[in-house]
Amino acid sequence: MQIASKIRAMRSRAGETTEQLAKILRVSRSTISLWETGRSRPTYEHLIALSRHYDVPVNYFFEEKKSA
Repeated sequence: MQIASKIRAMRSRAGETTEQLAKILRVSRSTISLWETGRSRPTYEHLIALSRHYDVPVNYFFEEKKSA
């Protein structure tokens, strides 16, 4: 599962909109959309923020198999 798919899946499971997640991470809604479509990737700092927000280890984003 790619980083984009993992972000989208976690956001959906949490019942959050792209706008809500964007506010939490202090980025634009379009940035979240770019991440979720794979057109860009979050910075390492944003991956840390995502891991804290969704309570997953940072390495989850780089693992090949689905584990969360």
